[in-house]
Amino acid sequence: MMVEPVPISKEYDLETEFSLKTNINIWVLYINDSFRNHITSELSRSRNIRIEVMKVGAISEDSLSSMNSPDVIIVEARDHWAAKILEFQHYNLPFGDMQASLIVFGDENDTASLRLALKLGASDYLPDKATLNELFPLLKNISEDMLVSRDLGELLFFVNTKGGNGATTIAMNVAIDLADKFPDQVLLIDIDTQFGLMSEYLNLEPKYSFCDILDCVSDLDETSLSSMVTKYDKNLHTISIFRGQNSDLMKNSDKIYELIPLLRQFYKYVVVDFSRGIDPIFSAVLPSSTKFFLVIQQNYMSLKNANQIVKELKFDFGLPIDSIELVINRYDKNQPISLKDITKTLPNTTSHVIPNDFKVANESANLGKPIIHYKKKSIISKSVVKLTSTLIPEREKSKGWFSRFFN
Repeated sequence: MMVEPVPISKEYDLETEFSLKTNINIWVLYINDSFRNHITSELSRSRNIRIEVMKVGAISEDSLSSMNSPDVIIVEARDHWAAKILEFQHYNLPFGDMQASLIVFGDENDTASLRLALKLGASDYLPDKATLNELFPLLKNISEDMLVSRDLGELLFFVNTKGGNGATTIAMNVAIDLADKFPDQVLLIDIDTQFGLMSEYLNLEPKYSFCDILDCVSDLDETSLSSMVTKYDKNLHTISIFRGQNSDLMKNSDKIYELIPLLRQFYKYVVVDFSRGIDPIFSAVLPSSTKFFLVIQQNYMSLKNANQIVKELKFDFGLPIDSIELVINRYDKNQPISLKDITKTLPNTTSHVIPNDFKVANESANLGKPIIHYKKKSIISKSVVKLTSTLIPEREKSKGWFSRFFN
């Protein structure tokens, strides 16, 4: 087998500078084993990079077709490397309009290779001993451009800062409100492997689970996905992890990095219920989130935990502060901890207030009818609608070097 998949080290470097907004797949086309070992070691320092390697001499239409579509192609500039790259234009690869960025590594004093790299439309020409510190600014720009060019849907996470804060209820009602505005364009994911209450709340009887989708991710398309999700009220698509499937999820955890970006290509909004806190299995996709909502209440432990989670999201996962927002659930102005106290503890974060209405919330839960539909004129429903009104972005499209060069 010519393709050599390189597993990413589980000992992730959690430094902020190595977190990308989306996962990227990189082809490393090498000539010398020393370059292969060096560059894969450097790339493995980022949790968001997946690597596939191949010797330049082994490149063929069949060998490349067996690999995953690349976002970046790294080439070692030695021998007849440029001729092999030029051969790509004659290959019938199964990737459609490939938009990969080309990065060439070689001898800084090799002006001939530098000129060839520029002619081929390379994004950069770097020393063959360059480290990830030198390469990362370019990869970061490529990752951010991918979010625009692929027109990926919004990825929204809702997490409790303390058990019972209401993240599931908020995530569910926000998703339903979005689906009412954008039918069949919203996916709600419940990843609670212990309780998984979403299906019960919505009176759903799903046939397939999130793990079933992971099993077939390599063959997944919009049609097959549509047959596996469970619809609520015709508009909202849902998928959840069945109780007791934690071991199945662990077994296929590496496929999550591939699945989430794929789901974002099919849906305008992907809403994830993290009611039990940040699941380590999903941690690698956190940097690609559009918004991360911390669902808190007016008590000391909830606020203390929120402060700790914000620090983790900023410094361990590289989330910008403007992507982290608070949802103050069951708000009561008579509570000892005020909005002013919360703002002082967590400055520079946008807050959304969901007022307390225990009677409406309790009736909704007991009847299995979401508040946004059960009591449309309630103060809770109005607050949810106000929150969802902030979640409609505009995107632009662009093309990469590969399609521009060969077209």
